Amino acid sequence: MKNNRVWVLSLCLTLFWIGVIFFASQQPAREQDIKPYLAERVWIKEGVLQAPQIQFHYAGRFHDSHENPLGFAQFMLRKAAHFFLYGLFGLSLLVFLYSGGMKRLKSGLTAGMVVALVAVSDETLQYFSLGRTGCFDDVILDLSGFVFFYGLFLILTRDKNCRPQKR
Repeated sequence: MKNNRVWVLSLCLTLFWIGVIFFASQQPAREQDIKPYLAERVWIKEGVLQAPQIQFHYAGRFHDSHENPLGFAQFMLRKAAHFFLYGLFGLSLLVFLYSGGMKRLKSGLTAGMVVALVAVSDETLQYFSLGRTGCFDDVILDLSGFVFFYGLFLILTRDKNCRPQKR
């Protein structure tokens, strides 16, 4: 084992993020509704309406920033939470595996498979929970978060001997 402190800390963070993911997936959607909180912050609605209009489809639903600014802000915050939560979960798992002595590529592939398994399990659990809907598009978003953080990990841990030599 390369670094015991890093290994223990990354294990604790990995378990923490798994707990957060499954705790959040058990909450009914109405308990996660932050639109009343957003409505109290008038600057959020005004900011969304002053920004260029954004329209797109996600998981079979149409989203329009100007038609429903608070719903749009909530949607974007929820999807950003997916991205970063799974990215940080995957990163902590990746660091756990890497600091335990696994190679960068193997630790990345293993962490990616675990992230995918947890994301699919989470969405399946939501699909069968009252007041929730599972969404395959969220699995893709979750994996995107991991891929982003894995890319940062690769950049930060690259071998300095592989850099081109200055002439």
